[in-house]
Parts: sequence; C-alpha cells; structure tokens
Amino acid sequence: MSYPTFYEKKEKSESACVDRQNTKWAREIAYNCDHFWQPVTIESVNGMQPDLNNARSYCVCMKCCSHTYIETGWIGYYIGSPDLLEEPD
Repeated sequence: MSYPTFYEKKEKSESACVDRQNTKWAREIAYNCDHFWQPVTIESVNGMQPDLNNARSYCVCMKCCSHTYIETGWIGYYIGSPDLLEEPD
C-alpha cells in the first residue's frame, strides 16, 4: 500500500489541523527506523527547575526526525561543569 506524503495529505484535507498519521513518513520511515535518540530539552515547572519526581526529557531521533519524551527522576548528585576542567592541579 502506498501512503501519501504529509504535504499531499495536507493539500487534500479541508481541516487546518492535519496530523502525520498514515503518511509515508509515519508508516514507512519512522515505523521502520532503528532510532538514534538524542535528548534536546527537559520540561520545566513554571519556567523554573524540572519536576524532581517526574520530569519529561524530550528526545529527537537523528535518523528519522521523530520526537518523543521519557520521564526522568532526579538522581540527587551533581555531575560536573566545564569550569572544573580549568582548575589548577
């Protein structure tokens, strides 16, 4: 079965809000992708810090350009800063 591209689906639709379901990208590209997820941002609470119990970390697949999120929890320790690399020995 041949699926329309997103633009073809958008041209045929009378709705202003068209999704990517049942398009060539969704059914043939993203569905079959061996995803390579990279984190891009973390959701914050009221523009402040992330939720310490259930923060959403958004990720993008660098192969098929899909996105999703994972829920994360605060681990409780500081990993480091590039400033620490400048400290004298």
